[in-house]
Amino acid sequence: MLTKNNREEKTLGQILLEKNLINKAQLALALQLQKKEPGKYLGQILQEMGVPQDEINKALDYLRPEEKTLGRNFNRFRSN
Repeated sequence: MLTKNNREEKTLGQILLEKNLINKAQLALALQLQKKEPGKYLGQILQEMGVPQDEINKALDYLRPEEKTLGRNFNRFRSN
């Protein structure tokens, strides 16, 4: 299916898999963790698992170019 930007509709996990930034086992684990913590974004879980934030941002830019600041601003508001 194509979105309004004529891009194929993909998930964050699919894009990261295609770019070989994660493997299927990592994605499956991240999705399991997300089910246990429904308020957490998949990108946040993947970052906690060691996926570089800039790579997650690139995938988010592809998914939603009009909302690309959301992923970048995530770290500013995150408490450590």
